[in-house]
Amino acid sequence: MNQFKYKDIKIFIDNIVHNTYVFLFQKHLDVLKESAFVSFFMYVLGIIFLSYMHTQFSLPYNIYSFFVYSIDKFFVILYALLMASKNGVNRVQVMLCLLPAVVWNIAYTYIFGTINHTSENHTYYMVLYVLYYSAGTLLSLVLLSFSCFLSIQKLPQILSLTMRFLSTILSFIMMAIPVSYVIYFTKYHSLFDEISLMSIIATNIQESKEYISTMFTQEEVLTLFLIIVVIFCISYRITYFKKTDKHSYSGIKKVTFISVLFFLMFTMWNKGATYFPLDTYAKLNQLDGGPMHAFEELKKNIDRNNRALYLTDSHTTADAVPGTVIVVIGESACRDYMHAFNENYPHRTTPWETRMKMTPDFIFFSSAYSNFSNTVMALTQVLTSSNQYNEQSLGEAADIIDVAHKAGYHTYWISTQDRNGIWDAGVTEIAEHADYKKWIEGKDDQILRELKSIPTNQNNFIILHLSGSHYKYTEKVPDEFARDHRFSAPEEEADYDTSLAFTDDNLKNIFNYANTNMNLQVMTYFSDHGENLKYKHVSEPFYYDMIRIPFWIYLSPWYREQYPDIANTLRAHRESVFTNDMMFETMSGILHAKSNFYDEKYDFSNQQYSITWQDAKTMRGELRIADDPDLNKAVVGNNLHDSSQK
Repeated sequence: MNQFKYKDIKIFIDNIVHNTYVFLFQKHLDVLKESAFVSFFMYVLGIIFLSYMHTQFSLPYNIYSFFVYSIDKFFVILYALLMASKNGVNRVQVMLCLLPAVVWNIAYTYIFGTINHTSENHTYYMVLYVLYYSAGTLLSLVLLSFSCFLSIQKLPQILSLTMRFLSTILSFIMMAIPVSYVIYFTKYHSLFDEISLMSIIATNIQESKEYISTMFTQEEVLTLFLIIVVIFCISYRITYFKKTDKHSYSGIKKVTFISVLFFLMFTMWNKGATYFPLDTYAKLNQLDGGPMHAFEELKKNIDRNNRALYLTDSHTTADAVPGTVIVVIGESACRDYMHAFNENYPHRTTPWETRMKMTPDFIFFSSAYSNFSNTVMALTQVLTSSNQYNEQSLGEAADIIDVAHKAGYHTYWISTQDRNGIWDAGVTEIAEHADYKKWIEGKDDQILRELKSIPTNQNNFIILHLSGSHYKYTEKVPDEFARDHRFSAPEEEADYDTSLAFTDDNLKNIFNYANTNMNLQVMTYFSDHGENLKYKHVSEPFYYDMIRIPFWIYLSPWYREQYPDIANTLRAHRESVFTNDMMFETMSGILHAKSNFYDEKYDFSNQQYSITWQDAKTMRGELRIADDPDLNKAVVGNNLHDSSQK
């Protein structure tokens, strides 16, 4: 009896194996060949890509094994789709669906094969490359799944239009994103990071136009437009099916389409962070150190933190030296191009500042740097007690406007920069704490008119945020001023010099009015960050001229008489290193408004200021100021030696 049972079981299993073999390899032999051909095509492409990468850099073994696993998975899913859609999706359609993946993988192979690899980033780059490669392969199968759906006869019109729209968008994105990445990489020779993405999110339409007109020639813009048109046409063709190309499928085949699509979508959802720009956006919003998360925490907690703020000084500057304090924040001003800071620069871009530098009322600082090469990142630390050195998050910080308010000042924020979404969680959120705030549409010379509307018989703390030298430089300067202040330099540099001269002229007018009419006691000017004339101000590639900034402070004779120690200390620090994220402490010290958020070792006006060349950082504390290649090595060496003796 047992022998009979075993025989029946053996026959049953043999029948299953035989029928499965017939179903898979005889009835669908042509499908098997098609799947093998397409998979072999992808194998060959992958081998070419990996061979190219291997000639550039050594690849770890797990890279190859992951690649083989990825193609094997591709073959199985492809076979299931082609078997279910037999005679419905032909070879041409299959190859068209693979075209975006080919573009995708060629683009990322070029980027990761060309980028400069170091021992620190090699493994990260290789893993990221393989993940991107796998993502492109997976997305091509999603596109093929959509094509299978579109080949179904009598598909409801709404569903058909929806699937076609999604297919066209997916195909367009699969080609447009890597092509855009290649263009970015060609311009900047670096990967597209989360700060670059944040800059795009924060950019309005006008700034986008200015960026394109600045970074690309008319011929390049036309070429980009033609590329977009070609990509769209290809995407449209991929999703195009004639009525005669459509077929009727059984229920089981339709279920196969749906199952494969859901499997692919599930895989994409769980691996979403490996698809650019989703992975970059995830870094931007990550809970531990993500800039967007930090801005949201600032927005959520700023009122709570300022309620907890209290002053430890009993008598502030507003009591001892009543009058007006003005903080002017420049835009994209690099001191390398400012004659007042760089006497070797041949163009007189700062005539007023150069004259003021010779007077006892002004103190110019030769070694000031920005904490970041991006406005949003820089100013959120400029205006708050959070900096690169104290490890205080934005969500735990107080802001300088509330400090000034508690010190007895009426607070004002006047800006010629635009407001937009990302600023609501950053700079604008801080600005909203001012008693009076105004965003002006116009050029920086319009600020003076707004300044004249402020009462002159009270204590005022005024922050003026300029558009300064933001590209496109010519857009920031009135035509008449530009005609009268043209410098004999290459066009880009000449335009930049003119914008710096315009800022110098505005600073002169602001100072003269406030000094004559507003009982001006303190005025300071510094920039949010610097500028590189080729790459502007980005985080990658990074150059130190993107963070070299101007910084000076005016102290009235009355202020210097009342507080000689502060004036003498600031003069003693004229050549000391300073990063603008310590402005909260420095202004708190100048206002004699020390608080429970204040730390004297970051106060440039305090004798206990302790940041040396060895300590000074930038770019979220990741880079040393002492590594600036343009520094006078002898001076830095002496400062480093002096700091080691302390």
